[in-house]
Amino acid sequence: MALFLLGRSLVLLYPDLNITYPFMAPDSYDWIANGLYYEGYDVSYSSRSPALPLIIAVLDRLGILWLMPVMNQMVLLALLLTFHSFCLRRFGRLTSMLLLLILFVNFFLQNFSLYILADIYAMLGIFLASSLYAGAEDDERRYIPASLFLSISFLFQYAAISVAPAFLLHWLLRRRRIGLRTAALTLLPPFVLIGGWMMYNKMVFGSACYSGLRQAELVRPHLTSIFFYLFNIISVLSIPVAALAFWGIAMTALARERRTMDFLLQNLILVTAWVIFWVLCYTWNDRRFVLYLMFFLVPFAGVVLEYLVSRAAAHVPARVVLAVVSIAAVAGSAIPYECAFSLDRIQITRTIALQCGVIADEVSCNAALDPASLRIVRGGAGFNPLNLKRLRALRSGVNLGELVALAGIRSELAHRGITDLCVSYDTFDKFRWYIDKNRYGNYFRQRLVRYPECPAPNLRIAGGSLELL
Repeated sequence: MALFLLGRSLVLLYPDLNITYPFMAPDSYDWIANGLYYEGYDVSYSSRSPALPLIIAVLDRLGILWLMPVMNQMVLLALLLTFHSFCLRRFGRLTSMLLLLILFVNFFLQNFSLYILADIYAMLGIFLASSLYAGAEDDERRYIPASLFLSISFLFQYAAISVAPAFLLHWLLRRRRIGLRTAALTLLPPFVLIGGWMMYNKMVFGSACYSGLRQAELVRPHLTSIFFYLFNIISVLSIPVAALAFWGIAMTALARERRTMDFLLQNLILVTAWVIFWVLCYTWNDRRFVLYLMFFLVPFAGVVLEYLVSRAAAHVPARVVLAVVSIAAVAGSAIPYECAFSLDRIQITRTIALQCGVIADEVSCNAALDPASLRIVRGGAGFNPLNLKRLRALRSGVNLGELVALAGIRSELAHRGITDLCVSYDTFDKFRWYIDKNRYGNYFRQRLVRYPECPAPNLRIAGGSLELL
């Protein structure tokens, strides 16, 4: 696994991360822009969580920003190894290995790890905190690094907000004991790290909770996201793995052994906290938020697999069932589709899928799904991110023409002494502007302003490409 991810890292090295790297979501350019802001450039800044932008700033200053995809793969490896260690606390080696394999081949997770986003870094912090918290039952000193990693996760993405109350609830239900010194040291990381970030916002922007993205406005109780996330949870995990996980939750309700209950109750509370926040309180529907659920939901599939493993030791038919279920779960998890952000289909086989119509909110550009539009469709699946040959071919075929053209524009701008970049559009699109202002602003290392908010345009975006006027 480690050798594979290291090998894949080598085929993810591109000459310019911002222009030529193919796995860039719209938010990826904004993350890079925030990093360049901390480096001192006057670029578009949205006050995202600071940890990833600070890493980007350091890498860019060292001239090695192109190594970001390699860092992603190392973080994925650390996340998978932490997950395996976590599972070994409750399950046997065979079940733990099967769960690790299910996640390792999972298309969503593998494809998501290729993109320049902070979520996988935040999930590593959350899961390290969860693993250390589970171990704190035997050694309360582990609460301290658990708090540290959860605080670090918050500095990558604010998703940790939904997790911290779950840990507190579990502690109140199952533990309730902690030394005064340990409690003080446990509270220190959020006080220093999160408090320091809020103090920075207060001093610079006048508000401790300042964010250019205004996430707080998206938090309000609602019931409109239930079908969207039910559909996408099944899609991300696959039908076999989702069925095992839901079955495992039902089996957990019948568990009587205390250690089993404590382990799975922690996971169940975290799953419930995820549902309450992302499904019932956060109004922006986004498939990537399922990442914060899958590492806590998949262990419930282990409850079923562990039962089958115990039965297989003495019964030949149980061995056959275990083999069939395991193969179906691993194969289902690995089925590729268009990309990690495809939110409208559940892949049944490589060529057959259950598709659902997308209802877009024209004001917020948010997406919902129409259950009445469900239908079976046929079509080829996307490329498999485990296929190194395909990734190598993608890199070999990269078009450097845009990079050369942009270098010429930058040289001509410098020759003319132009420092303020004013851009006009042949056809304006708000969503496209969000990408372009960051993508091109990152390349030129300065802020782009859209005409008519500036006096006279010196650049034009036409046909999806940038031109000098």
